[in-house]
Amino acid sequence: MSSSLRFGVLALGAMVLAASCTEKESSIGMGLQDPLSLYQGTRCSIPLTACTLLDDSLATSGYGAGVVGTEQDSTFGRLNATIYSQITLSGSTGISFSDDVTVDSAVMTLVIDTFLAPAGSDEPLHFVAKQLAEPIDIEKSYQSTDTLAESSTVLFDSTVTRSTDSVRLRLRPAAHAMLKQTCSNEEFLQRVKGFSLRLVSPQNTLIAINYEATYTRLTLYYHTPETDSLQYQFVINSAAAHFMNYRHDYSGTPLEPIGRKPAEQVSGAQHLYLQPMGGTKVRIDMQPFIDTFCARHPNAVVHYAELTLPVSDPTAAQRPERILAYAGTASNGIYLVTDANVLLNAYTYTGFDGEYHADKHHYRLRLTRHLQGLLRQKRDYGLYLYIDARRSTPFSAVLNGYQHTEPMQLRFVYSE
Repeated sequence: MSSSLRFGVLALGAMVLAASCTEKESSIGMGLQDPLSLYQGTRCSIPLTACTLLDDSLATSGYGAGVVGTEQDSTFGRLNATIYSQITLSGSTGISFSDDVTVDSAVMTLVIDTFLAPAGSDEPLHFVAKQLAEPIDIEKSYQSTDTLAESSTVLFDSTVTRSTDSVRLRLRPAAHAMLKQTCSNEEFLQRVKGFSLRLVSPQNTLIAINYEATYTRLTLYYHTPETDSLQYQFVINSAAAHFMNYRHDYSGTPLEPIGRKPAEQVSGAQHLYLQPMGGTKVRIDMQPFIDTFCARHPNAVVHYAELTLPVSDPTAAQRPERILAYAGTASNGIYLVTDANVLLNAYTYTGFDGEYHADKHHYRLRLTRHLQGLLRQKRDYGLYLYIDARRSTPFSAVLNGYQHTEPMQLRFVYSE
């Protein structure tokens, strides 16, 4: 942040602090419309400077859901989501097929956890699966930007119709030869390696595959001259290594600076942008407020604090279930703010743990302990906002910035 901008924010914080921290609350539990009214002390509402940044370090290895598909949005640009997965054996003693085995079919069943498509869309789903040219390293933590080399062997390239909760891909004959092995588990992984999976069409469709489901699997159907209707279950669910690649293109959108090399931040004066799947995060800078507040109130005790995050479009049909807050550290790490995991049910209140509060059109995060800690240490290393379950949820959020007519605010009650 430039010195002039920082001075401007500091001056703004001082003026707002003087104007907003003047009301005393002397009655506890008198009304349930505002949680600040439940505490005695001085009540404050302070806008905090913030910006949108690229979420460029998202680990996607081994999670319970993986997303494939595409999304095109005038605000968040274009997203392409690809899954990379191992194929492993269901036993520990290897696999053996006799020479007289005839493969009838190989079917990949994918259980659907979430299906996001334009309203009324019932187009067939066009999937493409290819064999990998390099194995997945089970010791590596893959990031959302990682990819693997693919071979020229196409395992599936066709359309299917989605059932209520799954899709079934009948693989090409090339998969039959790939799977019909006689070898140990280790040899199988080196020979087969795994596959990549993409959803080519329809556009603006994202599918979250449930890797925890037993029926997410690959089945080889075969027979011998003596026995019909045999099958072998290969493992492609959570017991097999997998990760997701998320590729973003922000060209022509308000987030275009984030897509540059190196990535630039986007001002949060009017709007803040939260996008899952390796998209964007928000950084809030509390240091100007802390400097001003601690200078005036060195012995303040915080009784209650929350961060309110008004949404830009209250009429949006879909939005993330929850927003989480992570605090920065001096060593450039982050940790989950404890208050973000505490459900406040006292006096029948709910929705203070980052969930959307529909009647107020905003998200609310409880930050009491965090704010008290910042005032005690007099140092802030940034507060980072992320969409919960951001590795697999498809929903983004646009929030009001700190200079908006209905801004993001830190609201708290304190006494001295």
